[in-house]
This record gives sequence, C-alpha cells and structure tokens, in this order.
Amino acid sequence: MSVASQATSQERRYFWLLLLFAVVVIGAGIGLRDPWPSDEPRFTLAAKQMVESGDWLFPHRGAELYSDKPPMLMWTEAASYKLIGNWRIAFLLPSLLAALGTLLLVYDLGRRLWSRQAGLYAAAALLVSFQFVYQVKRAQIDPLVMFYITAANWGLLVHMLKGPNWRAFWFGCFCAGLGVITKGVGVLALFMLVPYVVAWRGGWDGVSHGGAGRWAWSRCSPRSRCGWCRCCWARRRTAAIRPTPVTSTTSCSTRPPAVTASRGITTTRLSITCRSCCSAGCRCR
Repeated sequence: MSVASQATSQERRYFWLLLLFAVVVIGAGIGLRDPWPSDEPRFTLAAKQMVESGDWLFPHRGAELYSDKPPMLMWTEAASYKLIGNWRIAFLLPSLLAALGTLLLVYDLGRRLWSRQAGLYAAAALLVSFQFVYQVKRAQIDPLVMFYITAANWGLLVHMLKGPNWRAFWFGCFCAGLGVITKGVGVLALFMLVPYVVAWRGGWDGVSHGGAGRWAWSRCSPRSRCGWCRCCWARRRTAAIRPTPVTSTTSCSTRPPAVTASRGITTTRLSITCRSCCSAGCRCR
C-alpha cells in the first residue's frame, strides 16, 4: 500500500481508538502519587534542584555533583515542571510522551513498509506487552532511551528501505545521538548500518541504494556492472557524454570505453546496447 494512500474511515477509527486506549492505560495514575524509591526520587530531586538553582547544565544531588547518570531525564522532568507547575505530573510526563511517541513511530513504520493494518497490529502488539507498559509507567531513563532508539530505527529504515530519504536518515542519526546522552546504549540503532551495507554490496532487492547523482554508479551489483553504470561513472568525469540507448531490453553488451587524447583533453566514448540491465535504473539520461 502506498504511504500517500488515503485511510478509510474504519482505519482512522481504529487508529484513534488505539491511541485513546494507550493514553488511558499508560496515563492512568499520573498526578496521584509521589516518586517511588529508589531511582525516581533521585532523578526528581536533581530536576527540582535544576529549576530552583537555575543550573541546568550540571545536575546536583544536594551540594554534590550528580554524575552517575546522563542529565537528559532530569532535563525533561525540569522542563515539564516549567510548563505544568506540578511535580506529581511533571516527573511522569516524559515517560508518557516517550511511550506515545514510540507507539506512533511503530505504527508509522509498519504503515510505510506494509500497510496501515500492519502498523495498527504492530502498535497494538507493543501496547499489550507487559514489560513495555510496566516500564513506561515509571519515571526511569529506559522509556526515554527506548523512544530515541525507536526514532533512530525509524529514520534509518525509512531511508534504507523506502528511500533515499536523507532527512529521515539524518533525523535517525540525530536521535541516536540523543539516545547516547540519555543512556549509552542509544548507539545500538546505528548498528543497523552493518546489515544494510552487506545487502547493498550484495545487490539485494528491497534496499535503497542512495539515490541519483554520486550514488548512481553503485546501483548495480558489483558482479554485473553494465553500460549504464559505466556511463554514470564517466559522466562524473566528463561533460561530453550524452548516451542514447537503444530499445533492446533482452541483452546487455558493451564495448570498453574508448579513450582518445586531443590537445590535452580526454574524451570518453561509450557504445551502449542495453537499456534495462540495471535493476534500479541509472539517472544519466
């Protein structure tokens, strides 16, 4: 299903029902309790001291510098208090927003890769997972780093499987960086680049090859370089190439580029009798 396809009224209704159910399940109890030992009071008191002292760069626990954990969770709790003015709500609000953001990203990724129904099923499966609900109802670092890793996965997968989409790619890298300063394991999302490079080098179907321009020469498998890829390679080095392919689509035969030198200028001539031997197609026309 195309990402741009319009959702039916039933699909929109199911989406909003799922979102409402998530808000009720995850948000139940917010504002009704104080931070629970042992971690929640430490993070909340450090955030409270940020607000009172005005020192947001270095979290403190009393007069002592608190360097055990990265400050991202304390920053979000302090920012929530500045917006709401109630610590009973503010210390749990980052976990709630991180959980809802994770569900939306899982839904959107399933929608882009398969269909809206698949996205709903994936988000619903995450919502009924015990460990997910248990963690996001607590003021811990884990819900926040989970959101950043999911956002990094979303950006990288959208680029690598449905791209090229460089905005999504850099968004994913940015979120991976935020995950690192939230908890060191945020860098895990970047390891997805390893299987992608293997698939790209192997010429696998279903992966993006980076788009036109400087990546066009790599659209074919390294084992089956054809005239179109050679043409793209040569076009980056000379402006005199204007290939005109024939309409044959059943064979792929090329002659090696003929190089002639005249007055110190090198000119490349290609003889191409192939049009569609590249599975993805080159952009040199």
